[in-house]
Amino acid sequence: METKIHSFRKTDHFLYRQWDRNVSDELLKTVLKKVNSNTNNHLIVISRNYLKRNGLKIKCELFIKIKGNILITCFYSDFNCYFNRKIDQNYLLIQ
Repeated sequence: METKIHSFRKTDHFLYRQWDRNVSDELLKTVLKKVNSNTNNHLIVISRNYLKRNGLKIKCELFIKIKGNILITCFYSDFNCYFNRKIDQNYLLIQ
């Protein structure tokens, strides 16, 4: 796996989570093309429909936590459940 994609750098933690959650570099490349590394968004949310179109049969959304141009972690969660607990998040939704 690459340690850098576009202008984003992966932390070791992100690399382990990416492997553990079966998130491909190809998927990351298509998603990160749509994200500006200088953005104020701290969370990228990738819809389950977008994941399905890219070959993943997951029944929840993929969340990627970023800080500046650093990829911190990634995880799967239900969008509504997550945001009912974390109301003040700045996020970018990719559908």
